[in-house]
Amino acid sequence: MRTLMILPAICAVAALSACNPATLGSNKTADVVGFHQMRLSDLQTINDFESCVEEGISRDSMARDNGDPAQFLSSAEILEGCEYHVIDGTHLVPEDQRMKVYALSIQNYFIGGDVTKAKMNLEKFRTTFQGKDLIYADGTSFTDTYDVLFSYTHSDKKSLLNLASMNAKPSVKDEVRRVWYWENN
Repeated sequence: MRTLMILPAICAVAALSACNPATLGSNKTADVVGFHQMRLSDLQTINDFESCVEEGISRDSMARDNGDPAQFLSSAEILEGCEYHVIDGTHLVPEDQRMKVYALSIQNYFIGGDVTKAKMNLEKFRTTFQGKDLIYADGTSFTDTYDVLFSYTHSDKKSLLNLASMNAKPSVKDEVRRVWYWENN
């Protein structure tokens, strides 16, 4: 009789011990599913950013073809918004790509006539990208070029001296010098 009592106890212990690996396997499955959901979310973030950039560049192209300031402003707003698609996933998109997109939005605000917004976004650019800069193909600086466009006035006597030390596009510096000349002569 004692043997009959031990047999159900052994079966119960075996059945309960068999449940533990299934529970651990279930946790592994949940971890795998969680990883895949996270990865899918990351891919969606990247896709949203790239779609936004395509739309902004398309609008920029139309603006250049038509010369319409409203389309430049529209493109600038779209491109500025692209940064918000990756606000929680900045590590998912290369920083230089994000910088180029944001710089194009600043340029389009300027061309579209919203100089105040372009100036504010240049400061956001500096803050967001911690003082990093983009260099044009001719070796000039993006931020210096826009500093020349935004900061120099005819009333600032140091500006003429500082202008020479800026790594801005020569055509921009020449235009600022031309404006200063005609304002003073």
